[in-house]
Parts: sequence; C-alpha cells; structure tokens
Amino acid sequence: MRRKHLDLILALIIAAINGGWILLPNRPIIGTLLCGLPLILFVPGYTLTEALFVQQPDTATATRTGILRPFGASDRLVLGFGLSLALVIIDGLLLSILPMGLAQPSWAISLAILTTLFSLIALYRRRAISTVSAQKGSARLFRFTFYEALLFLLTLVIVLSAFLYSVIAAQQQQQQSTFTQFWMVQAKQTNHNCAVLIGIQSFEATSTHYKVVLTANGTQLHSWPGVTLVPKQQWYQSVTLNSGDIESAYIDARLYRLNKPGSIYREAHITLHGSGGSNGGKLVC
Repeated sequence: MRRKHLDLILALIIAAINGGWILLPNRPIIGTLLCGLPLILFVPGYTLTEALFVQQPDTATATRTGILRPFGASDRLVLGFGLSLALVIIDGLLLSILPMGLAQPSWAISLAILTTLFSLIALYRRRAISTVSAQKGSARLFRFTFYEALLFLLTLVIVLSAFLYSVIAAQQQQQQSTFTQFWMVQAKQTNHNCAVLIGIQSFEATSTHYKVVLTANGTQLHSWPGVTLVPKQQWYQSVTLNSGDIESAYIDARLYRLNKPGSIYREAHITLHGSGGSNGGKLVC
C-alpha cells in the first residue's frame, strides 16, 4: 500500500483492535477507553467521508497524489467527527431493535464492521481513479494552514470536553441516583365505575416514610399517612371513585416525605370526562 492509503490502513487496524479487544474477558476500563474513543468519535465518520467524496483528479494536487478530495483536510476531519457521532446514534438505535440488543460488544463490533466496509469502499474508489503510479516525493495526507489547524484543535477540545463531562456526570448520577417513582393511572372497573391505581416504588438509599393524598376537584378523597418503603419496595392502592352527577373530575395525587411534610415530593394527576351521551354527561369510565 502506498502512503496515500495510510489513513485507511490505520482505520482498519483500529477496527480490528476494537473487534478483538471487546471479546477479551476482564477488560481494563482504561484499555477500553483508549481503544473505543477513536472508533466512537472519529474513525467510522472519516472512512465514510473518504468513501463518499472522491472525484476524478483534475488539479495539480491530484496529479501528485492520484486523488482529488472536494474538501480540505480540516473539512474532512470535522466531517469525520460529525458523521461518526451520527453513525453511533443510528447504530445504537438499530441494535436496540435487533435481537442482539444494545450492548458494549455488539456496539463495538458493529462499528468495527462499518469502519471496515467504508475503508474498503474508499480504498477501491481511490485505486479506481488513480492515474499516476509514480510520484515526485511523498504527498502528505493532510495539509493545514494555521487557521485550519486552530479550528481543528478547538473542535477536538470541545468534543473531548463534552465526552469527558458526560462520563463524569454519568458517574456522579450513578453514585447519587436516589429517587422515588410515583404514578397514577386509570384502572379498569366493572359496571362502568371509575377507579385509579396509585403506585410508589422507592429507590432511596434507606427506608423512607411517605404520605399520599388523593383529591378530586380539590376535595380530599383519601389519605395514606403512614407508607414506609425500603429500597426497591413497591406500594399500590386502587381507589374506586363515586361518580354521582359529576360531569368531569380532576384527580390529583400528591406524595410527601414525612421528613418534609410541607413540600410536595411527587405529583400525578388525571382528568376524567363525562360521556356526553345517554347518561346526560355524567362521569362514566
């Protein structure tokens, strides 16, 4: 291979390393980051750019290299970053639909396969349009002006900073992810009665004491002042509503923590409407 194909060779090497590394047991996290970052942030998009944007040589630069790229070096690098992020998102979406699922091995292997495919297409197109076999000296793959180099470095710093921030934020969220799920849904009842199902699931670090208040159109219907849940424990309560002559009802459920009784911790609500038909607009579920 000539030096003008060195970028594609490096891309193939990165894809092969990732494909092999991800299959190893007990992989060190630092090794996974070093191998995976190029594959996630740059390599697939760059090889796709090289596969798509190749034209017949008709300039002095193309005469030396045998290849004409419609973009400069900085443009190709920026496109590499942008297309790589887009490919990672699309690849993750497709994997989540397919039976193999979205997991670290399937993600790494699929990106490695895409990189290999794009590299081979780019290599084929380059060789197909090469018209000069002997060159005067070695042509560099990348030629930067000072302005282009500065823009590229700034782009690189922004991308890496955003990635580092997301990793740190995810770690902090994982360490401090204590919360409580609270929901209310309309429940199915016989004889057209209206009912709601209220649920709580605690993901707090310790046992937590709660209070639940249920109201309809501002009037309190039920209250549960002593709900205590240990981490990951659930609590459910089904409540049948007396429709009477009500045409619509705004059902509101509020969750309080007993250590902060004056502050609403979670809230859920449902609006139920009358049938508007033979029942005279009364509340029918």
